[in-house]
Amino acid sequence: MSFVAKSAIKSQRVLLALLFMATTTTSCVKGVKNPANTAGTSLKEVIAPATFNWQSVTVITIKVTPMPPTSNRAMALEIRSDEGALLFVQQLTMHQALEQQISVPAGTTMVQMSYGNIKKSIDVVNGIANIDYTLPIPTQYQ
Repeated sequence: MSFVAKSAIKSQRVLLALLFMATTTTSCVKGVKNPANTAGTSLKEVIAPATFNWQSVTVITIKVTPMPPTSNRAMALEIRSDEGALLFVQQLTMHQALEQQISVPAGTTMVQMSYGNIKKSIDVVNGIANIDYTLPIPTQYQ
């Protein structure tokens, strides 16, 4: 082995030793508080406002307005949250009315409806999602 190779190996060993010493000595610094031991507000001291609702889910009613019978072909009516989670699914024809209560995450103000190629957002107003099969009218042409 040449002198240059031996000196490079020695340099690497010295650097590794220095790195090891630096990491072990800085982990034992005195006077630094452990964040897990700091005093904070306990759960018994936390007071929720009187108007706070502890429920994580709420019940809404889906009301489907039927159309005049055009075919007896049933398709899946899917109701999803804004995040895409499936909340409800049922096979229906377009001329079947439906009124169904479902549980949704608390604070839900909108659901996504899909029935075949019909996809649209439905507002939840006073706990009711009124659904019909009409296509939304485009407001802008692209």
